[in-house]
Amino acid sequence: MNSVSVTAIRVQTKILGATLLIAATVFGYAPVSAAPAVSRPASDTERLVLAICREDSSLSAWVSRDQLRLESRLGITYDGVVNKSLIAHGLPDQVKTGIIAGTIQYETAIDPLEDNYRLLTLKCTQPEYEQQFYLRDGKLILPSSYHIRNWPRFVTEHFEFIVADSSLLNEFSTARLEEFFSEMATKLDFTEQELQTFEHNKIQYLLCRDPEQVREVTGYESRGMYELASDRIVTCFKCHYHELVHLLINFKLRRLPLFTHPLLQEGIAVAWGGRGGKEPHVLAELGTFLVRSGMAEIEEVLSYDGFNGTHPSISYPISGVFCNYLIQQEGLDQFLALYRDYSGSQDRVASMDLNDRFRELNDSWSQFVSSSVADYAITLPAESDGLKEIYRSDDLSCSSNTDCYLINCSDTVFLGARPELSELEGDRITTLFGQRRYNGEKYAIIAGPQEIQLYNLYTDNLIANLVCAFRAETDQIAAVDGRYSFQIKKAILPDLPAILAEMTR
Repeated sequence: MNSVSVTAIRVQTKILGATLLIAATVFGYAPVSAAPAVSRPASDTERLVLAICREDSSLSAWVSRDQLRLESRLGITYDGVVNKSLIAHGLPDQVKTGIIAGTIQYETAIDPLEDNYRLLTLKCTQPEYEQQFYLRDGKLILPSSYHIRNWPRFVTEHFEFIVADSSLLNEFSTARLEEFFSEMATKLDFTEQELQTFEHNKIQYLLCRDPEQVREVTGYESRGMYELASDRIVTCFKCHYHELVHLLINFKLRRLPLFTHPLLQEGIAVAWGGRGGKEPHVLAELGTFLVRSGMAEIEEVLSYDGFNGTHPSISYPISGVFCNYLIQQEGLDQFLALYRDYSGSQDRVASMDLNDRFRELNDSWSQFVSSSVADYAITLPAESDGLKEIYRSDDLSCSSNTDCYLINCSDTVFLGARPELSELEGDRITTLFGQRRYNGEKYAIIAGPQEIQLYNLYTDNLIANLVCAFRAETDQIAAVDGRYSFQIKKAILPDLPAILAEMTR
């Protein structure tokens, strides 16, 4: 809070006849008073609280015009939701009905923040509850809008990047997000007019330093989220494809219920976008293994309670495989129709079960899972003709054939140094490099007897891995003279030849 030469504002009220405490304010706010024995005009704060409780069209007069433009810019609306600004930021039904009826006591306090911002705090004692609302010039805004007010902004064709620290961002991650957007636009068959919507009304991508800052900005514990009230992505990942898929699916449907069965909602986001820090095929390999090995059954997550009762490390990857299967079997249009059919109110979705739908497809599901075993990104070497060595150094050699690269390396190798990018920040860089100087490398290979990991350090994502525990045919990765050997599909490292050529100079 900056130093403002005004009397501290504190307005506290108890409804239904308790104590009224009024602190003076130079901002002109009328005090909030208790429900009086004698009729009197309601104060601004009382009328705002009642508008929040009613959640009808009258609230729009209390919402900042900038907020109204923000939430309407992509045309995404939800059945029964009059005010998007209150999605995940409103009051519980019990509190709303009690305040309107006058059966719940509450008090409010308005505190000054920087510039023309203020913080309205509403507290109830029975039930015990507290909620905060951010105001600018007396109008409601989202908490995220307040917290990012001074963050640097960078614009690309379809995105506006709003970042806590400009060193968190780099041209490669922004370019990759643009590529991913184009891939999704093709999959979702966006029209030229729909593409122009994103050119004129950018996807706001809020890049935070860490999960704690995501919590500060959104009010929720998360490493990243799609904020429905603003159609923003708020994340600590440079390329959070998963949350972007959520946004683009909602844009494709344009008007939809607020809640969707999590098997479909999270499954399509995993299938197309992976999960924070992990690319899609990493999750696809895991999900396929879990089902084929019998360690998990898709039947476990077909109901709402079953999905939420299963650990996300299992429910998310197997749901991703299932959504890929549905799209392959029936096409995207049918999948989106199913997605809409299994959306509704929170209570309705909580009672939903996909078992009947699954029984119609059970045989083809088994066939799909059985046929999905050969598409590993990383495998152990097999006899292969046509390999040609393209690079050799003390800690790395690489050969190439039509489909893959054969890598032979020590336990830790970094590729593609760009000294001008040495100031980039990221969890992967900190974790993998430690005290070692970072020279702007693009890729990191971490090899050991039980796992091989390949990271893209510019996007901060795990892009491929081999885990022995998830490969029935692989017990251990043998090292010969301190080196591990593995094959990786060329599509995973399309720029490897150029990087190796640069390393030989």
